[in-house]
Amino acid sequence: MPTMDIIPIPQLADNYAWLLRDVDANVNVVIHPSEVGPVIEFLQQRHWHLDAVLNTHHHLDHTGGNIGLKAAYGCEVIGAIGCQTLATKALCCGGTPCSSKAKASTNPAAI
Repeated sequence: MPTMDIIPIPQLADNYAWLLRDVDANVNVVIHPSEVGPVIEFLQQRHWHLDAVLNTHHHLDHTGGNIGLKAAYGCEVIGAIGCQTLATKALCCGGTPCSSKAKASTNPAAI
């Protein structure tokens, strides 16, 4: 069975970005990067690259790092609704009625 790690990366004073790492395929996806610096530092310390950014909604505390990470890694930025295949995993977001009109949630079981 493929190995998927889910790793928190502290962001701002009270938030986290989440790194999904497909160990077998060497694929890294970050969810909700509000800041660029902590994500880049985390990845550089491990000599890892970034394949994609996944955002479940548009609030700045979840998307503030999108442009900087795309510039640094040339990675894809995936929006709130839909699926994208990276390596052997499908990242899927579906609508979730919550704090914003574009709120979505990921399904780790589908990853």
